[in-house]
Amino acid sequence: MTNGKVFWGIVVAAAAGTVIGMLFAPEEGTNTRKRIKRSANDWATDMLDKLEQGKTKVRDAASRLNTQSQELRDRAYNTVEGGLDSAREAVHKTRTTETAGTTGSTGTTGTTGTTGYTGTGTTGTTGTDTGI
Repeated sequence: MTNGKVFWGIVVAAAAGTVIGMLFAPEEGTNTRKRIKRSANDWATDMLDKLEQGKTKVRDAASRLNTQSQELRDRAYNTVEGGLDSAREAVHKTRTTETAGTTGSTGTTGTTGTTGYTGTGTTGTTGTDTGI
């Protein structure tokens, strides 16, 4: 049995007990009916107040949950966006690095040795470049 059913069972039993008690009370019928009517009105007013309080609590809780869910959604969105930005940056860096290694100017192949050095030299002697 749920809490709601237990609550309403207690409320109905209390109301029935009040009505039965008043009907068997040694008072005049008019006074008894007035007391029953007053008690019913008081009971109904109390129940309406409790229902309003419950509705207010539910609205407050729904508002808090809505705010929290929006905050969580925003954080998740920002996290995903940050991850995507990082991934895009990593891909860009990888492509840039790969391209830089394969593309470039090809230089002219030079000759090693003694440019502009003519004559007889001894082995191991370094000549100078005369620009000729």
